Amino acid sequence: MSKHQPVNLSLADGCVKHYHEVFKGAIDPKIVEAFTADVVFDKAQLIAWLNTITTDSVKISLGIYTPEFVAQYPTAKPKRLTTFIYPYNTPAAGIKAQGAGDPPADEDPFNLGNLNP
Repeated sequence: MSKHQPVNLSLADGCVKHYHEVFKGAIDPKIVEAFTADVVFDKAQLIAWLNTITTDSVKISLGIYTPEFVAQYPTAKPKRLTTFIYPYNTPAAGIKAQGAGDPPADEDPFNLGNLNP
């Protein structure tokens, strides 16, 4: 089976449901406070942005909005989990992928979708 393809809806929904159960069942109140079920992006805006990037792929990274981010982008919900869509160049065979937290490319990521709930 190959990667980068559509997957079964009910199996995907099961994974999402499991994430909700694990995340909402956390003991640490900071984890419960950060809970985000979905991030919704406007299709036209996302496609327009995708058409501007110069990389061969995108990388979706999870993050929690920091006070500094919210100060710059006031529509962001403080302390909430979100997704950042980074332009990303797939490493050539035999080259180690970039580490977690490193910007995948020198282009700004896409963010500020609607967080649910």
